[in-house]
Amino acid sequence: MAMESVRQFSAILATGAILGQPPRAKPVQKNCSHLTASRLIKLVTDCLDEIPDHRPNQCKNGIPFGNFPKSAFAMMQVKMPSMLRFDSERADPVRVHNLETLFDVIDGRVPCDTRMREVMDPVSPHWLQKSFKKLFARVQRSGYLQKFEFPIGRLKNHYLLAIDGTQIFFSGKLSCDDCCTKNQGKAGEAFYHQLMGDCIVHPDQKVVIPLAPEAIVRQDGCTKNDSEKSAIKRFLANVKKDHPYLKLIILLDGLYADGPTIRLIKSYGWHYIIIAKDGNHGPLIEAMDELDKQEKVARFVKTDPETGVKHWYRFANDVPLNKSNPDEKVNVLDFVETDKIR
Repeated sequence: MAMESVRQFSAILATGAILGQPPRAKPVQKNCSHLTASRLIKLVTDCLDEIPDHRPNQCKNGIPFGNFPKSAFAMMQVKMPSMLRFDSERADPVRVHNLETLFDVIDGRVPCDTRMREVMDPVSPHWLQKSFKKLFARVQRSGYLQKFEFPIGRLKNHYLLAIDGTQIFFSGKLSCDDCCTKNQGKAGEAFYHQLMGDCIVHPDQKVVIPLAPEAIVRQDGCTKNDSEKSAIKRFLANVKKDHPYLKLIILLDGLYADGPTIRLIKSYGWHYIIIAKDGNHGPLIEAMDELDKQEKVARFVKTDPETGVKHWYRFANDVPLNKSNPDEKVNVLDFVETDKIR
């Protein structure tokens, strides 16, 4: 008999954390008038108005500079499929009314897609960070943030911050000075942008709370691409600077299951849960196997009576991360899921 499939991964947990059943989050209040969409949008558009006009002649008789970032924000907020689609509808009376009243686009004057790119491309992402801080402060002061508290064992008043990289642009023809390059100088050369995105999450909440993302771009004076490993260093430093007292549990995928990243997280006083698949982190699984032989791991097996799926767990503290970092000890929860045998 053959198994349909076997899926295994390990979660590296922060030293000192104890597994347990966390309490369910409190229900979110529905009467938070200061967290309505219109008020949050107004908070963002006020921040966008502070971006300085970099156009050489300021175009005093042209489209007000604030209309550019606010139009771009509106385009994303209403989930337009493309800039061209947004451009084609910018003269629609209903669209103009909504842009004026909800997004504070002066006189409904929306730039075309080409001009939007020309004006917005040079704007540093730094100018967009303030809106994220303002939004987070609003959520924090309202008490809404407490709904995302996620206690684990002895860790109280902590929040889960999920981080991952995502690609936001890819082209075989178009590029800019900040583009990373794939197959540089070779056949199939392409250009792309990536973003280090993040959100405070909770398994019982349907919404997430984003913090300011970090762009993954080619750095000034560099010929090599930036990477997620470099970007996360900048990102974590910015999070600590912007939210120095926030107690965090950092959630990451297997790319970051390494000594430098773990030490960086611990240096900020945070904890972490990092996925480590056995195919990419063999030494960690081997160390668990050795502890298993010595009967130094806790075990638990459960079979779903309805589906026949078998869930197999083992847990151990102070496991060496890998041969390169033998002194970096982590807690490991090893999990295997086996489908029903037919």
